Amino acid sequence: MTQKKILFISPLIPCPPEKGGNPRTYEIFQTLHNFYKVHLISFIEDDREKSFLNGLAPETFDLIPKQIHLGRSWWKRPLVGLSSAFSRLPYNFFKFKSETMKRQVNKMLQTGGFNAIHIEHLNLWPFVPEGFPVLKVLHQHNLEWLSIKRFADISLNPAKKIFGWMDSIKLKAAEKEACEQADKVLAVSDDVKQRLLSLTNGKIDVSVVRTGIDTEAWRPGDGPCDSSKITFVGKMDYPPNVDGVLWFSSVVFPLIKRWIPSAKFVVVGSNPVSAVRALRRRPGIQVTGFVEDVRPHLRESAVGVFPLRYGGGVKFKILEAMSLGVPTVTTSIGVEGILADSGAEVFVEDKPQAFAQRVIALMTDRGLRLELARRARRRILSLYTREQMRVDIKEAYENLWSR
Repeated sequence: MTQKKILFISPLIPCPPEKGGNPRTYEIFQTLHNFYKVHLISFIEDDREKSFLNGLAPETFDLIPKQIHLGRSWWKRPLVGLSSAFSRLPYNFFKFKSETMKRQVNKMLQTGGFNAIHIEHLNLWPFVPEGFPVLKVLHQHNLEWLSIKRFADISLNPAKKIFGWMDSIKLKAAEKEACEQADKVLAVSDDVKQRLLSLTNGKIDVSVVRTGIDTEAWRPGDGPCDSSKITFVGKMDYPPNVDGVLWFSSVVFPLIKRWIPSAKFVVVGSNPVSAVRALRRRPGIQVTGFVEDVRPHLRESAVGVFPLRYGGGVKFKILEAMSLGVPTVTTSIGVEGILADSGAEVFVEDKPQAFAQRVIALMTDRGLRLELARRARRRILSLYTREQMRVDIKEAYENLWSR
């Protein structure tokens, strides 16, 4: 039997998570590469990213320089936002505009003999051309339109609120159209699957591919934790993380300090923005910036907090904390898409006072910490392993080929 060929389009090189890559993208790419011939087309922002291909071993690849490189430049984002406001394209589509990418995708589909094109993010759907006899797979990491709407709902800046609402409307229409055009949609969770079915009136073929954790690498530690330590882990230039950390630091952490004066909040993650770096001036708050390995920070913590107020999709860092056996407190948005029992495997609170009380309870009750940790680890082992994720990916594609 001739081996199937897949054109894999990604917003970034699917490098290992320890190199800063998206763990889902990496695992999906590697699984497909194990069974099929895969050609990778990816954006890059810096030539140094080419080293990420070491050990990845795609059959062939093309790397496309990103035309609109936002980086951390404060002046570029408003200009791109203003341009997209007067465009029919949502902001995230506008960011990825590239004639070079468009031409390369068309060229490969014309000459490569591919059976399927795998689009690793909704933002890249505009690069899928019409008229080619190729199966189209769209990987939905979350509901993009809902994430933007949630941002608009909590924003106190009138301009950002209006822009967010407008962009969410454009994104919702684009998301619906893309899912309906795809031959197969991969959803990150059952929750996202149901929302996508509702959005499209059940007109799509969607399979759930749950996120998988390397449970051996992310296993509980043997040493005691520091009962005064609270830790957040995540990229600190990612807006939902920034918002959550600032909210927790300003509203929740002071409530905890009243009861436990020795409490310390440690923010672990790369590229902290200026507002996060400024937290270092507050008593009891540490901001580490980039660290090679976040596991020691989590293992020695009494509590892991993930106080997200907007965003979407399954939060990989919460699954990692649960796998490590770190008692976790999060919000309803943070736990969204994760099949975990609130109150038994993770604590879920949206109000500052209730959130603080849960953290305090875990900091002061060792037995409660151990029980929550044990149950959380058991949940990960039952549903969120890399082995199960690979099975989900293989089954989704076998279902696609059987059409």
